[in-house]
Amino acid sequence: MPLRFALCNIHPVYFALFAIASILATSSGCRQNPVSENNEVTVNNEEVIESKITLAIVGEQELGAEIQRLWKTLRDADLELKIVSSSEFADEDFRSIADVDVLIYPSKFKASLIASKKLARLDRQFVELEELDGRDLLRPYTEFLVKHGEFWVAVSLGEPQPVLLYRKDIFAKHNLRVPNTWEKYVEVAKTLSRIGEDQSSADEQSLFRTVELHTPGDWLFNLSMRAGPYFLTQGRYSTFFDVRSMEPYIASPAFIKGMEDLQSAYSGVDFSSPEEAYQDILQHRASMVVTWPRVREPHLHPGNYQLDEPLEIGIAPLPGATRRFDYSRNRWLESDPKRMLVRHEGFHGMLASVHAQTKQIGTAKRFLSWLASGEVSSRLAGLSPNLAPTRSSHLDNIGVWLGYDLPAESQRIYAGLLREISNSDLRFNGLPLDQFETYAAELNTAVSKILAGELSIEDALEQTRTAWNKFTEETSIQKQLELFRSSFGLQ
Repeated sequence: MPLRFALCNIHPVYFALFAIASILATSSGCRQNPVSENNEVTVNNEEVIESKITLAIVGEQELGAEIQRLWKTLRDADLELKIVSSSEFADEDFRSIADVDVLIYPSKFKASLIASKKLARLDRQFVELEELDGRDLLRPYTEFLVKHGEFWVAVSLGEPQPVLLYRKDIFAKHNLRVPNTWEKYVEVAKTLSRIGEDQSSADEQSLFRTVELHTPGDWLFNLSMRAGPYFLTQGRYSTFFDVRSMEPYIASPAFIKGMEDLQSAYSGVDFSSPEEAYQDILQHRASMVVTWPRVREPHLHPGNYQLDEPLEIGIAPLPGATRRFDYSRNRWLESDPKRMLVRHEGFHGMLASVHAQTKQIGTAKRFLSWLASGEVSSRLAGLSPNLAPTRSSHLDNIGVWLGYDLPAESQRIYAGLLREISNSDLRFNGLPLDQFETYAAELNTAVSKILAGELSIEDALEQTRTAWNKFTEETSIQKQLELFRSSFGLQ
């Protein structure tokens, strides 16, 4: 029967219903996310068969391999792993991640990725996924660290927070007090050094060292730790720029004072990687270190884990300051160093995001919520120095993250300290800007010249301020200001 004749003989009511259903189906299709999700198959409305996705991870080969293994083991799904070096990742327009679904990257790259339109927005449905369990996440991992403005664009695998670790037995024997300011930190370091000089053997001398985390050629974080406590801004956060004008604070009194503290420490403190600094205090090669502790051998059963001898290691917050510079009044104010818990974000952590061009948005989002879940994130503990606890349940089970090097009391203190830092209103953002590496390079050059005695602190930081202003103008003040403000949740 001809189609036209058949349609003409359909009852008018049925024809109308057919037409309405067709219109609704078409309009529904128009409202769908333009990124296809048709690679997912639902069986009996329950079981979801995940399609193969591609994950790019910057460095961190061991971490990537474990994620790949867990995805296969726990979800019975395939994952193509792409290891990207830091230099490849930071190339023009991030070409190395053009064909991936999910990316894991250092948190300091978030603003550049946003500026290049590489990150997909994560809607409210994602945030409310049961597997993500957002109510268990610590405060920083639901706020600006993972957001651009009001939208989530990432989940965090942790943002390590440095603390001060010290040998309680050594401090007690020599009547040393735990330093609560950066000036006192230098004084204690020099006292320890003098005690070490009086020891008879090289091993005994090394016990009295002070070691601080540092990445070669990168003084940004060492300066930020010191300058942070000296800030007092209207928004109760510490920053490199004025959030209203993008005028750099780098040559201001707070940074000058922070640089003076760093310069004072340079001759009496040894600098090494976060992992090496922690090992130094565990292996009797230091009495005081600034770093973050982490499990030495992930997933090793306590019965198979033998310490050389029990260590009395104390844990304290980073040193603070007895005064803060009030930029609104342009003067110094007295301050209590005990209330100086500054949260550092965008320096050492790792984020995971869905690539904006993925054709498997549904699977990619589910992978992200699975990756950030309590179960999976705990299994990844210790596989990288750039991971850290992100959940309240992580702090309740902090031994997974610390192993068995620290006494139970020290572990309890560390978990409590991380909880306090997570709830602190004082934040120091890194450089949440497009092409942040250029800003960091200018500052590192200036600090190196100061420490080498080639430039005064004031002249070097003023040169940095001028260079930063010039680069901000070249890359668009408006663009950089929007990125910077969004890192604080400001419109």
